[in-house]
Amino acid sequence: MDTMRPMKPNSIFLVKVWPASVRVAHWLVAGGFLVLMTTGWILRSGRYLGEAPADFHVLASYPLLAGVALRIWVLVAHPAVGGWRALWPSADRLRAVPEMLKFYLSFGRLDLPRWFAHNPFWAPIYLLWILALAAQAGLGVVLLQGWGEDAVVRAWHAGLAEVLVAVFGFHLVAVVLHELRARRCDVSAMIHGWRVFDLPPLEGTEQTPPKARVVRFEPRADSSRAGGKGRK
Repeated sequence: MDTMRPMKPNSIFLVKVWPASVRVAHWLVAGGFLVLMTTGWILRSGRYLGEAPADFHVLASYPLLAGVALRIWVLVAHPAVGGWRALWPSADRLRAVPEMLKFYLSFGRLDLPRWFAHNPFWAPIYLLWILALAAQAGLGVVLLQGWGEDAVVRAWHAGLAEVLVAVFGFHLVAVVLHELRARRCDVSAMIHGWRVFDLPPLEGTEQTPPKARVVRFEPRADSSRAGGKGRK
């Protein structure tokens, strides 16, 4: 006899979080940075003596520069999640940082804290990342124009590149942990702009965030607990 109590439907909120300008800037920077990182490594290794790596290195800087310029403009012009205030380490975001650190240090075994747009741990790092990319682009221009002492500028350019690559690597690890443990469309949200927010079963009234799509569904019954009778 099936003694399992009927389950109430959950609510899944699909909320438009990321504006198009933030998403376009994100992928311009990401694509340009991947090419710059690869060609920069080839150039530093000295294993390829042709001009192709240097040419691609310069060409890849253009989409990255466009992405950085767009993101800086959004930082100043956007009133909500794209603006600089959304990245500033406020008191509420700082209180959430220890929970984020616990999640990362446990390699995703602990629960991932919830947030609306920017990850409270990464938000101030994103702000520094954008400024560091702008500085790195400036150093690249100085090298191309032959300004300053070449060896010193190259040393600064290479050192800052190593810092940026390290942050980029940690970011990729964090993204994988988020997707494996939380499953909230954090990665695909940077393509279509919508994030998933789940709430417990609603009692009585239904309240939805602004600009949210609500999907109601019946959770699938566990056939092993239901004695095989929960499957239709």
